Amino acid sequence: MMRWPRQVAAGLMLTLLLVGLPLALVRLVGWPLPRRWPDQEQLASWIAEPLTERTLAAAFAVAAWLFWLLLVAAVVADLVVRLRRTVRWLRRVPVPTPLQATATGLVGATMLTAASADLAPSATTAPPPPTGAPAGEDSERPPPAPAAPAGVGLPDGGWLPYALAVQVVSAAALVWFRRRRDYIPNTSHTKNDREGDLTPLPATVAAVQAALDPTDPGDSQDQPRQPALDVEVIGLGDLPTGLLHLTGPGATDAGRGLLIAAALAGHDGPHTLVTTTADLATLLDTDPSSAGAWKDTGALRIVDAVHNAFSVLEEREADSCRQADELAERSLILLTQTSVTSGTVVDCLARAALPGSSWTVVVIGEPPAVGHAWQLAADGTTTDGRRLCVLGGAAFRDLLTLARQAYPTTSDARRPAPPTTGTPPAAGTSRLRLQVLGRLEISCDNAPLVVRRSAAWQVLVLLAVHPDGVPSERMAGMIWPHHRPSVTATRLYTTISDLRGTLRAATGSGVIARDGDLYRLDPDHIGVDLWHLRATLQAAARAATPTARQQALRAIIGRPPEPLAAGRTWPWLAAAREALRRQIIDAHTNLAGNCDPQTALVLLQQAIDVDPLNEDLHRRTAQALVDLGQHTAIPTLIDSYADHLASVGLTMSDDLRESFTRQASSGVA
Repeated sequence: MMRWPRQVAAGLMLTLLLVGLPLALVRLVGWPLPRRWPDQEQLASWIAEPLTERTLAAAFAVAAWLFWLLLVAAVVADLVVRLRRTVRWLRRVPVPTPLQATATGLVGATMLTAASADLAPSATTAPPPPTGAPAGEDSERPPPAPAAPAGVGLPDGGWLPYALAVQVVSAAALVWFRRRRDYIPNTSHTKNDREGDLTPLPATVAAVQAALDPTDPGDSQDQPRQPALDVEVIGLGDLPTGLLHLTGPGATDAGRGLLIAAALAGHDGPHTLVTTTADLATLLDTDPSSAGAWKDTGALRIVDAVHNAFSVLEEREADSCRQADELAERSLILLTQTSVTSGTVVDCLARAALPGSSWTVVVIGEPPAVGHAWQLAADGTTTDGRRLCVLGGAAFRDLLTLARQAYPTTSDARRPAPPTTGTPPAAGTSRLRLQVLGRLEISCDNAPLVVRRSAAWQVLVLLAVHPDGVPSERMAGMIWPHHRPSVTATRLYTTISDLRGTLRAATGSGVIARDGDLYRLDPDHIGVDLWHLRATLQAAARAATPTARQQALRAIIGRPPEPLAAGRTWPWLAAAREALRRQIIDAHTNLAGNCDPQTALVLLQQAIDVDPLNEDLHRRTAQALVDLGQHTAIPTLIDSYADHLASVGLTMSDDLRESFTRQASSGVA
């Protein structure tokens, strides 16, 4: 049963007391203040006989008026507290981190920025719809957003509330922004051992991204999006203080959901959740020694043993007390599977019982003896119809990995170079042309072809990005990560069959070849603009002389390519776009290393236009300005870089800012 009927009844009762009580008192006993002070005769009469019918009625009236004044004072005090909390919340809304910004705004930043802030940053509007695309797909005006669902279902049966799913998408975007910032461009055509990590994000993250993708309407035969449901979602801030037992089939999965909510809440969020490595190992379905490798993430604190949790919670509470009345907004939670009779849990319960405490002790699986008890179904639903986030072991591990990458406590070490994407086929003279850089388009003899299914565009772009071929199972998982494999296999077969029929009708030949379980585009029957670009890049790498290499690089720089599949927000695109972006940046830095200082500065500035988040490019540009004696231009460079970082929720380190400042003031590198 929902709480709103009780809230409405309480509001009506409060209104009746605030308005009806004084009206009744004025009508029955008159105004509370006397018209004149009593004289000596009246005082003497009252002292002689104090308990008369008239004095008792007056005393009752005074008590009623005092009760009303106390009620008004309590309401005013509550309104002041709520107003102060609202002001503090509004003050935090504009902060450009995915933890403190509005969740729905970050979905837009995730989806739209990933599509537009790519290789061609000068484009400020979305590209026109590709020829042959379904009506309304990738148009300049985005399609109307459907009603937000209550949550997102996962292929393994888990469920995330909508707000938490938005945080997942936001964290995924932040991971790629960090990778772009930390990438160190290559100045030669040897293998770059310091290239950033292009490993795709975990499968559960891709499933959530696909489920929330506002730009992909899906095929006509797909089921429509689920409408918004009248379900009350329980978050960290909704847990009752004191002892809370989670029991039932969904108890363990709900515990995983609480941990993920804390891990994605950010370091400065209003909640803190503490658990032990042993409890974490149980939730991860692994041994405690492996769980010890996991570190604190966001608002999640991991301690070696339950007796260490008390000191962590006390320290967090002390920090809250130093932040001017912020304690009332914070929930300090201990999640454990330890018996409630253990010393630390008893101490936490004693603290939770104090007036005004915000401590909660969540115990999973133990039969309830005292405190609150929530019986949870497998889907996270409580007996009163409310619902918690529930996650299986694999999904929990995926999202915890995402949280660690998005909000690391220390700088991640740069990983080895990414896997290759295959050797691009040689350019041919085929009648069929596929354009995947910029807006998607496929044509035969310069006549556009109509592609009826949106998933067919994903098939074409995937096979263009991977010219050596993609296994069918992998392809289905990349296109439909939010559906079960039994469903995606049929969809892929239907999509490819329909696409093959369209291409065969236009060309009279088979364009999509199948070698066993591997699908690939036949380079003898189709040409792809991405393949031509890669061939040019590889020609520069294989050039026998510096002059030939520079000519090949200038051909790339002279006409920078547009973003891969512009306007699309498919989850698997991020790695492919980043790989292409890095190749273009490397072309600029390689050429800048063999030019005069002024030309090198221009090339580095063009590289910054390609990726304004990259830190190393800004370091090189600042040094180039110093070499040319243009120290006064460095502050503008600093401010511009700081603005770009802030727009995606990142900040410039103090060391980097101090380095830029020293260069601007003295010219010392």
